[in-house]
Amino acid sequence: MVDHTKHPISYSDALIHEDTGKASLDVVILVHGTFACAEDDGGTRWWHRGSVFWKRLKTTLPSNIGMLDSQPLFKWSGENHYMSRYTAGIDLLTYLEEFEKCKTPYHIVAHSHGGTVLWNALRIAYWSAKRQRRRKPTSTCPFDLPHLRSCTAVATPFIRFKTLANPMLRLWVAEAVSLTITFGPPTAAVLALWPIAGLWALFALLSVLVFAPFGERSAFSTKFAAMQYLDAAVARSLGDRWLSLWSENDEAINLLRAANDVHIPVFKPPLPIVPYAHQNLFTKVFFFGHTLFIFLFDRYVVPLLNCIVAKRFAAFSLGLPFVGKVDDVSPFPCEEVYKHPTMADQTMAELKSTADSYLAKAAPTIRDALSRAAEGKDPNPLKAISLSDRELVHTSYFYNDTVVELIANHIAATSKRYGIVGNS
Repeated sequence: MVDHTKHPISYSDALIHEDTGKASLDVVILVHGTFACAEDDGGTRWWHRGSVFWKRLKTTLPSNIGMLDSQPLFKWSGENHYMSRYTAGIDLLTYLEEFEKCKTPYHIVAHSHGGTVLWNALRIAYWSAKRQRRRKPTSTCPFDLPHLRSCTAVATPFIRFKTLANPMLRLWVAEAVSLTITFGPPTAAVLALWPIAGLWALFALLSVLVFAPFGERSAFSTKFAAMQYLDAAVARSLGDRWLSLWSENDEAINLLRAANDVHIPVFKPPLPIVPYAHQNLFTKVFFFGHTLFIFLFDRYVVPLLNCIVAKRFAAFSLGLPFVGKVDDVSPFPCEEVYKHPTMADQTMAELKSTADSYLAKAAPTIRDALSRAAEGKDPNPLKAISLSDRELVHTSYFYNDTVVELIANHIAATSKRYGIVGNS
């Protein structure tokens, strides 16, 4: 992955217009999603220079909008983790600073969690600009991104959270937060972890009654309200420059929507022991204890273990170190974002049909590779399986002509509508 901070990129010479001598051409920046990173800028992935989508988009766009034909492309790790996406947002903002310095208008097209990376960058930019304007109200702020023309997020699963639903856990966290605010971390740790130890029990109870509303508000309500306010502010600043494209059959969005409520029955209750025909006092006590153990294990332990496994699966799928209460997984970052008319039913049917046909072609290859692995002829069957990006709806958007036209039309419309501001 290119380190854009250690190797600054100069676009001032590469994007000079031949006739006017000014950097008047709009450029399109592509941001890949999870597990899609590659070292080289050229290749077959949708965001690679010279790919099928690259060529189609370049020929569809107006003559005043171009691609980055010779400059290093933006890349991030592609790891399925929220911190990776947040760090990538910072890197993307650093990447965009070069375009702002050169006063080069630009459009961003992101796929999957690349859209989350893009939204994180916009969040950071808005918040940084707001803080800088507070310190120096009259100064110009590069974090305003005045040369950003449009943002297109294709099949991006934006994850929205709720506060903790468990009232006892919420009360305990509120107590811990309030004690931390009041007495500092060391004392708070003792009081929060041992609230039932002698005299501290009464003190902890009083602290909950007095400080819990403040602690809960600061721990949860304020945090999520601030994030919602920030998202709404970013959405208002973008206006109709934001476009979300997705299909109802998108596997990634539907998987993440179901991940938080999935039930995985990994652990099952033990089988009961069949009693002997003749029982003495010892066997009767033993069977009674065993029956009671089975009842308690089945009633409490098994659901708890299955819940833990399900939550860890959900955390892995969502790219989080923990599992909060997921409110929704939406193709829109927030409710306030501008909602363009999206893809027609015919386009979604075309995407699904194309994915089904390519998946049917790949099925024999997968079956043969597994057969060779079972016979010991191929210890690594995954290398023999050759898949394109078209077996899934989630990765086949950029091969559809209608989707390419939708992206190109959005870029062209916003370039024409907001072009006067950026070139001034």
